[in-house]
Amino acid sequence: MAEAGPNHQSWISVPANSKIMISGAADDNNFTITVEEDDGVNPKVVCTDSGVIPGPCTRTLSGGTNYIYTIIITIGGDPGPNVSVRARIVDPTGSQVGSVFATTAPGSANSPYSITLDVLTV
Repeated sequence: MAEAGPNHQSWISVPANSKIMISGAADDNNFTITVEEDDGVNPKVVCTDSGVIPGPCTRTLSGGTNYIYTIIITIGGDPGPNVSVRARIVDPTGSQVGSVFATTAPGSANSPYSITLDVLTV
């Protein structure tokens, strides 16, 4: 099951050992992108720039954990590039869990642009 908004996606009841994959694309390279993972114990940066675009930045999800992924896009220039982000989760068999999240930070967006992905595993 998934719930979404323009800058937010939640996945609940995600099977243990599923993988979240975050990737993106941009009109040019005048931006930075950072993916932070917070599992409630050890928040850390897990991917930056070329690890996301083209990506994917792939993380394995442990069971019984609430993950929060924060994606920060800092756009340079006026206007800057359009930066698209896509995230999906696949279970251990390779089947997609819930819906794919996709959004674009327009080059005219207030920078930094923030995206939040919540994942609750079972």
